[in-house]
Amino acid sequence: MSRQLDLMPASARRRVAISEAVSVWSRVAVAVAIGCAAAAGFEAWRSQHSGNHLAALEAQHGPIKLLVKDIGSLRKQIASLTASEQLAIQLASTQSMVTLVGRLGQATAYAGGDLFVEAMEYERLPAAGGDSPSQALELRGLALNNLSVTRFVEHLRSAGMFREVNLRSTAARVIARQPAVSFQVECVL
Repeated sequence: MSRQLDLMPASARRRVAISEAVSVWSRVAVAVAIGCAAAAGFEAWRSQHSGNHLAALEAQHGPIKLLVKDIGSLRKQIASLTASEQLAIQLASTQSMVTLVGRLGQATAYAGGDLFVEAMEYERLPAAGGDSPSQALELRGLALNNLSVTRFVEHLRSAGMFREVNLRSTAARVIARQPAVSFQVECVL
């Protein structure tokens, strides 16, 4: 059995104890720092991997997002065009444009060729009483005389294509030193 005798003074023992404690705590601190650095590195790698995965998904679905945006824009344009062209759509559904132009051509020929239509305008007439709104075709043109205008209006009435044909106005004019008659006719569909 051996015995050791400690001849170190108390202050030296305190210094040795402190240096051993500092050594142990510094090892613990280094181990904790290494652990934190490893955890931070892993989180950075995971974040970068997630960012790369997200970028790949966005690149894959980017065209779909553009298509959805374009579809929304096209729907708005279709709604706008449909609203602005509603009268023409309704007229096309009730009367063929070719038939309409053909009837106008026949009426012009019936007038003796002394008449031509300068402009046609469609408009929606407000409903009278409980009736549904009607459509009207306004015709403006020139003729050599009032007889041609009368024949034109009579032929439009007898064609049976319109509910009403009303001669709205006539006015004497001079065109290229020749007397002429300007007219305005309303045809209600």
